[in-house]
Amino acid sequence: MKTLIALFLVAPVLSFAVLKSEFIYESAPFPSCHASTIVETKSGLVAAWFGGTREGHKDVAIWLSRHEGGRWTPPVEVARDAQHPCWNPVLFQPKNGSLMLFYKVGPNPREWWGMLRTSNDDGKTWTGGLMLDERAGVSYPDGVQAPDGTIYIIYDFERTKAKQILMATFTEDDVAAGKIVSDRSRLRVPVNQATGVRLK
Repeated sequence: MKTLIALFLVAPVLSFAVLKSEFIYESAPFPSCHASTIVETKSGLVAAWFGGTREGHKDVAIWLSRHEGGRWTPPVEVARDAQHPCWNPVLFQPKNGSLMLFYKVGPNPREWWGMLRTSNDDGKTWTGGLMLDERAGVSYPDGVQAPDGTIYIIYDFERTKAKQILMATFTEDDVAAGKIVSDRSRLRVPVNQATGVRLK
């Protein structure tokens, strides 16, 4: 089965334009993929997605490809859990820090949790495995890196129940160790608590 991942680049001007549309791969060791993400690193574009038998199957892992020499590298597996499927990767490239890969792990979207890995060589190799929040229901991370190297990630938790926005602050050393080792790092810091009533 031929699977398509189309790449769309936009020009950094007031009006957007499609610069290129192409296959990232035409064959891969998985029949299905979903939820692609793309980022520009110092050495070129990097794309990731989850792939496996089907969405939610326990063999679903995070796969990645790098754009080198005018073409995309073959997909490689960069994150997998022994018991549960992986979901919804998000690539983030700080200005001066390592490339980051956020993704979810869990049996389903109601019970998944957030994970993070980093790469010091623009996606060629990956280290670490920091769990941002062990509770089920974590989703949609976004972040920045401060000049001192501290990483600030904001995300939501149980958007239809707890209705919380939280922040995690940590360093690349924390990610490499797979746990908090820096005195200035904090996880699960409350930022906002929604109180509105959900309209039917």
